[in-house]
Amino acid sequence: MSRPNLSAQASAVRPPYSQPAEGRRPYGAHRFDVYSIKAGRQLTLFGRGPLGLWIQLEVDPAVTQLCERPLVLPDSQPRRVVDFWARCNGADRLILLVRKLGSAAEAKRAEQLAAFRIWAADVGCTIEEVVAEEEAGHAVENWTLMLQYCRSYQSSLTADCLERVELVLVAPTPIARLIECVGGGVASEDADEILRAAIYDLVRRGRARIPALGTARLHDGLEVEPC
Repeated sequence: MSRPNLSAQASAVRPPYSQPAEGRRPYGAHRFDVYSIKAGRQLTLFGRGPLGLWIQLEVDPAVTQLCERPLVLPDSQPRRVVDFWARCNGADRLILLVRKLGSAAEAKRAEQLAAFRIWAADVGCTIEEVVAEEEAGHAVENWTLMLQYCRSYQSSLTADCLERVELVLVAPTPIARLIECVGGGVASEDADEILRAAIYDLVRRGRARIPALGTARLHDGLEVEPC
């Protein structure tokens, strides 16, 4: 089996990846501009599938780095990109969003990826195919807002600030009550907003959880609990 004839751009660069290899918007796809704390820059995503996948990676504590569209699949017709590269627990993953297809189409897709898998293994990456599913519940909407908070108040989310929240969070507590209990320890006009962001950041880091995050719209009455 021959190895893929990757473009000079793709074959010359091994992980980690820091910039997308493809920036063209697919026909008819919605554009989403987001800030990734793990990538340390603005990302432009095309479609709700990549948006939902980015959120999963961004809030997975095991993922430390990521990049959108890091590579173009060689000889793909139509042109196909790898949706994300992610470093997870020190291992490199190349992730492709795929749709559920019939057995014949899936066999063809597997054949097209066979040579690319050999190249990926040579550079220390595994290829992961994630089935694109229809959006359910409020998780994407809620996480989009929470990540915006984390980004906006990132400079204020010190280890001391997060620890203050964790010391109070010993049992399931509504967000509003938690902010009220910790509020006196943060000297800022934006204390409530900073603490709200701190709660969201603890959830992002996997140190707290909001059980109803996927089933209810985000509001201060939702309970937070320690992990």
